[in-house]
Amino acid sequence: MRNKPLRVMHLRASNFYGGPEKQIVEHLILLDRSRFNGIVAGFQESGNNDFLLTAKSRGLEIVELPNGFLQASRLLRATIVNCHVDLLCVHGYKPAIIAASIRPFVDCPMISFARGRTQENRRVMLLQTIEDLISNFFDLRIAVSAAEAQRLSRMLHTSKRTHVVHNSVTIDQPIACVEVDPNDDLRTELSLPANTFLFVCAGRLSQEKGQADLINAAALLEKTARPYCIVFCGDGPDRAKLENQVAGLKLNNEVRFAGFRLDMRTILRQMNALILPSHSEGLPNIVLEAMAHGKVVVATKVGGVPELIRDRIDGLLIEPGPKNIANALNELLNDDVELHELGISANKRVAEHFSFQIQTSKLQDVYERVAIRCK
Repeated sequence: MRNKPLRVMHLRASNFYGGPEKQIVEHLILLDRSRFNGIVAGFQESGNNDFLLTAKSRGLEIVELPNGFLQASRLLRATIVNCHVDLLCVHGYKPAIIAASIRPFVDCPMISFARGRTQENRRVMLLQTIEDLISNFFDLRIAVSAAEAQRLSRMLHTSKRTHVVHNSVTIDQPIACVEVDPNDDLRTELSLPANTFLFVCAGRLSQEKGQADLINAAALLEKTARPYCIVFCGDGPDRAKLENQVAGLKLNNEVRFAGFRLDMRTILRQMNALILPSHSEGLPNIVLEAMAHGKVVVATKVGGVPELIRDRIDGLLIEPGPKNIANALNELLNDDVELHELGISANKRVAEHFSFQIQTSKLQDVYERVAIRCK
């Protein structure tokens, strides 16, 4: 019988406090302190590391590693030994590669988290493939969706040592907040009428996210008495290309770019619906956040999205493509009752199945099983 808490370290290369970083911090805060101590590890970045600063401000122990591969490997190895780390969890290709390089030299079980892939560029895609392959050297893989687990199984020709634990969300209130926030800063900022139906598409502006499909869908929307606007919240390599697409279709009034936002929780309250037109996804945090706010999500049937949304029960699931997106948006513009009912159901679904309490309970069981098995 173990007489002291397991020390569990989560390592991620990020200076940004976004969806994956929030998943780590919120989970570690909820750990049973009689059984576990959580540690957040990251890398030295130029400027402030919001990920580590946020973790520290929430009362978590943090470790900052140098950016260089060799220096980071040496310090991580020493930290595991000197800080008596019992279990290392890695998120992303850089932590996975560094952890794999020290795996033979430390007596510490390791778990890799699979959160889905991006198509940022060929270098990143290659590194993500390496990350997938070396996950075989770890004691367990945790996938954030069954779809991601199936992708890994197909690629690695094995389903062994892969466990599914879904992403989660903070539930601020048990009932849906389906009404639009009256303190409407975003409509004012964009000089939109107060009654504008606000569709929000949030995330990195890149090809796999399908924003070009959404812009083409805007050109197909029916003319309605109620004004509407599609607002992109985020930045990325495709922004200029997407802005030119909007200009070419003469949709500058109907489609706006709000840039990277630090006030997404406020925007979620102020919007009417979230649009996710992606061609590939893991288990998107923004969908969980929107559902927790009792807002309707229109999303493509990709990755783990169908594990979150049941079509026409707590959201609208569609096949990718402009025509399908346009049909769904037209439907919401013309049916306030459906908008309200889907929002209430969405809030209830995440409260019952995707809370951090549920996620943490599952992960604690995984940690103990891995630690005991590897003794």
